[in-house]
Amino acid sequence: MTYYSDKCGTFREAFKGIASVTTSETEWVEGRKGWGGVPDVIMKQGCGDFNGSAYIDSIEFVAISGNPAEGYEVYINNPNCEVDENGCAIFSDAHPQQQWIFARYNSFKRAVNKAVAIVKARKYPKPIEVW
Repeated sequence: MTYYSDKCGTFREAFKGIASVTTSETEWVEGRKGWGGVPDVIMKQGCGDFNGSAYIDSIEFVAISGNPAEGYEVYINNPNCEVDENGCAIFSDAHPQQQWIFARYNSFKRAVNKAVAIVKARKYPKPIEVW
C-alpha cells in the first residue's frame, strides 16, 4: 500500500484549499517489492486499487474506490447520518445503514472531478443506486 502514487497525489491536490476539508487516500500495490522500501508503483503508475475519502469537519462526505481495470465508483456510506463523538454513524429508522452510489467512471480524473463537485456543493446529488 502506498500514499505516494500519482492517484493519491491527484486526489489530495484536488481538495487542497477547500475550507474544512481533509482527505485520506491509499493505493494498494500487491506483490511489489519496490526500491528502498518504496513500492515501484511510484515508478509504474496506474496498477493498484485506489481508495480515497474527503472529509468535511472530520466527517466522511464522499469517497472513491476502484482500479483501472474495473473503473471507479463515487459514493458515500451512511449519508446524512448523525455521528457520535468518535465520528461513527448512529443508525436509526430515519437513517438506516446505506451506501449511496453517485457515479461510476472508467476515468479516475472524472471520478475525482465528481467528488470535488459534491464537496464544493456540500450537498449530495441524487444517487444512481442505493443499497
